[in-house]
Amino acid sequence: MATPKIGTVECFNIRGRPPEIQKAVGFETVPGLDGVEAQTLGKPGGPFTMIAVKLGTHNEIETWLAQLAALAGAAGVEIALDDGSVFDKCYIGAPEANGVVVQEKTPCIIYPGGTSGFSCEVVVSGHRSST
Repeated sequence: MATPKIGTVECFNIRGRPPEIQKAVGFETVPGLDGVEAQTLGKPGGPFTMIAVKLGTHNEIETWLAQLAALAGAAGVEIALDDGSVFDKCYIGAPEANGVVVQEKTPCIIYPGGTSGFSCEVVVSGHRSST
């Protein structure tokens, strides 16, 4: 099982998936002209919203929240899920996702979690680009 990550930020779990980028190539010929015209067609990604989960001490969770928030407006990152799926060109907090970066659920679920310490869930939104 792969470690779920948003960029380099490790998570215990990520619920949700960025959209798939679907590309196809269309070919066209024109009577009387030599050659073939090729054009890339397809769906260009789109907005996404996921829930990221972290287990750890209170300080580890505070650091994790700061690391996620720092991804806002940065270069595109890869999102890796525990099933081994990897999604590239994901922009956290992109305008296409209404500018939401990391929104703690109301209230942020930080509660005693037995011997593991604490658990926290946050909503992470962004946009996946095809280019």
